[in-house]
Amino acid sequence: MSVTLANLRTRARDLADEPSTGGFAVDARLTEYANYALAELHEILVNCHEEYFVKQETITLVSGTESYSVASDYFKTRKVYAKSGNTRWRLRKFTLDELDRLQDESSPINATMQNLRYAVFDSKMWFTPIPTGGSIEHWYIYKFDELSSDPDTISANLQPAWEEFVVCSMAWRLLTRGENENAPEMYQMMERAKARIISAAEERDVGEPYRVSDVSGRLGLGRGNY
Repeated sequence: MSVTLANLRTRARDLADEPSTGGFAVDARLTEYANYALAELHEILVNCHEEYFVKQETITLVSGTESYSVASDYFKTRKVYAKSGNTRWRLRKFTLDELDRLQDESSPINATMQNLRYAVFDSKMWFTPIPTGGSIEHWYIYKFDELSSDPDTISANLQPAWEEFVVCSMAWRLLTRGENENAPEMYQMMERAKARIISAAEERDVGEPYRVSDVSGRLGLGRGNY
């Protein structure tokens, strides 16, 4: 069953023993508390590095253009590839301090896809040397999308009962605001729910153990195609 914003508010009121009308538990405040907790849960799952919230976008390079806007829901870059047909070349990133040196070094070099490096500054992805064309595959972690109306549902990537953390967080904020003596106990419930989620989320694919990735090509595993 999908968990809606209205459902979260009802459960938080019940857990905090707050009335459905009046008091501290007004809808606008509970919606704000729900989004605080859902945003924190989103960050928890992102930091588990298990690809819960990943999308892919294609960036078409234009000759002579070095910066391109990233997707409107962009949060963090996961991988960037230059792509030609079915072949991918992973691009390495550069820092702002390296930009002048890289441009000097690349001036005599033909700006082929294999030579490109990237960086994200503000809301744009930059490439050096300045591209002459081609296609980029950008895998990125998308940001949390707030709930605003009663029928809005939490992400389908959240396992059943993970919303318990959200409900406990909302109830804890209500109890804290009302200086209720049960606030510390509610905080402990929230932390237990968080710990359980982290434990369950950290290894998403249990059928294959973690492995070392050769990100530089130094181990002789190949640097171009992944």
